[in-house]
Amino acid sequence: MASPQSRVAQVEEKLKEHDSIIAELRASATEFKEFRSEVRESFRDLRAEMRDCRSEMRDTREQMDRRFERMDQKIDRHFMWTVALMATTLVAIVGSYYR
Repeated sequence: MASPQSRVAQVEEKLKEHDSIIAELRASATEFKEFRSEVRESFRDLRAEMRDCRSEMRDTREQMDRRFERMDQKIDRHFMWTVALMATTLVAIVGSYYR
């Protein structure tokens, strides 16, 4: 059987190990808290960038809608001119035939 002094020494040694492990855990917890705050800040920045990106996409979509609307109007106008020219040509041809 071990003497009481050797047993006390073993217990003290285990306590020192536990103290060092607890110190490491505290340091790790502190590092984790710092990492967590960095991640939160990164997510905040990412959300802000996403809002900006959505705003830019909305503006671009509106601009494209306006351009397509103008292009639609222009195509309609050119179509009407083409139809009118074709009708005028047809009337001129038919008119010259019956003269």
